[in-house]
Amino acid sequence: MAFLLGGVFAGQSAEKRIKLPDHDRDGTGRLRSLLMGDSMTPVGPGRMLVRGVRLETYAYDGERRIVDLIVEAPECLFNLRTRIVSSDGPMTAIRASGDLRLVGVGFEWRQKTSRLYVNSNVRTILNQRLSLERKGKRK
Repeated sequence: MAFLLGGVFAGQSAEKRIKLPDHDRDGTGRLRSLLMGDSMTPVGPGRMLVRGVRLETYAYDGERRIVDLIVEAPECLFNLRTRIVSSDGPMTAIRASGDLRLVGVGFEWRQKTSRLYVNSNVRTILNQRLSLERKGKRK
């Protein structure tokens, strides 16, 4: 059984420079995350292989949208039914503010719940000064 997406069968080249948005479902319609890739190819019913992956999540300051987290990977699978992005390969996640960098191997991003899981070889780098002082009080 061949999977058809926009006239393209599984295994054929489908789209270049793709953008797959995820909007808030609480009535605001705000963009919560955006999955981007250099290319996307169908690999089975409801499953797409995305290469050159960049996933951005967003926070809001009033009406202003701010990039919060950036996840990058060479490739991932995107399940159209479950809205889950996953990969067994290397990945990097960076807070746009620059205060956190996380690298690992294998990840799963659940669009519906906005949760990121990193599978193994996780390394976290905090780039902000950690202080034992709190508002003038020393511990």
